[in-house]
Amino acid sequence: MKQLRTGLMIACLALLSACSSTQELEPVVRTVVQTKYEFVLMPNEFIQPCNVSAHVVGDNASHSQYTVYLESVIDICNKQLRKARDWNNANRD
Repeated sequence: MKQLRTGLMIACLALLSACSSTQELEPVVRTVVQTKYEFVLMPNEFIQPCNVSAHVVGDNASHSQYTVYLESVIDICNKQLRKARDWNNANRD
């Protein structure tokens, strides 16, 4: 009977020592991603108004010259718009 009591006591002590040990906690690592949006203005050279000066049209020759002048102003405006569209498409991301 003495051996049984000693054996039970050793078994209880062994179980108690197993319960008293604590595991080490591992640190929790979290990665936080924050999106930041930045508003980018279009360069002023792309959005300047196209200036058209008024000409006095007297005869058909001056009328033709004024028409050529207006077409050149329209070409300059179209170049500005093309540059603005290209810049806008390049900066969409």
